[in-house]
This record gives sequence, C-alpha cells and structure tokens, in this order.
Amino acid sequence: TFGQDDIRCAQAWMAQNQIRTLIRTAAAEGATAMQDGTLFTAAGYAVEVADVTGAGDTFGGTLVHGLEQGWTLQDTLAFAVAAASRSVTQHGPRSGRTTPQNVKNWIQKNQNKKG
Repeated sequence: TFGQDDIRCAQAWMAQNQIRTLIRTAAAEGATAMQDGTLFTAAGYAVEVADVTGAGDTFGGTLVHGLEQGWTLQDTLAFAVAAASRSVTQHGPRSGRTTPQNVKNWIQKNQNKKG
C-alpha cells in the first residue's frame, strides 16, 4: 500500500484507522514493521533464488508462529525473514515447510549473507 515510501509515512494513517502494527516485506532487503510508533527492521539475506513460490506464505506463517510463541516483534520479524529467505533457495511451494530448529540452523550457516 505504501510502496517504497518510508514506513513511518504511514503513522498518521495507522493512528486514524486504529492500526497498531504495520509490517512490510521487501524481498532480499528484509522487512520493516511499525508498532505504536516504534520502527523495527530485519535485514534480508543475499541468497541464490531458486523459486519464490510460497515465500510470502512462509513469512506470514512464521510471523504468526513467532508472535503466538510470545517472541518479541523484532525477533519474530528477523526469524520470518530468515524462514522466507531459506524457502526461496529451494524449488516448489512447500519448500518453506520446515521446523524452527532447521530455520535456526539455516540462520547460523547464512549469517555472512545477511544484508
């Protein structure tokens, strides 16, 4: 909705519409979130893309999982970016399906690819 504008440009709209949290993905650049006036960012990963099918679903599902587990928005955002980044390195819409431990292992192996 807000394109390439800085996510902070949406603050007035958020207040007007009683939106507490806005999250925006930016592919390899990671993701940003605005919650109650606080900006959160998660760097992306420079990975070789095999197939983007399901990356958004992976991001969204992982985001819901992390928040349901009681993780902070910052930790959840970073984990969701990593899970989606991992998913695009594989073929097929089910490539994002994995376990939290597999994503943690992937993060450790790919720290040097973080943007």
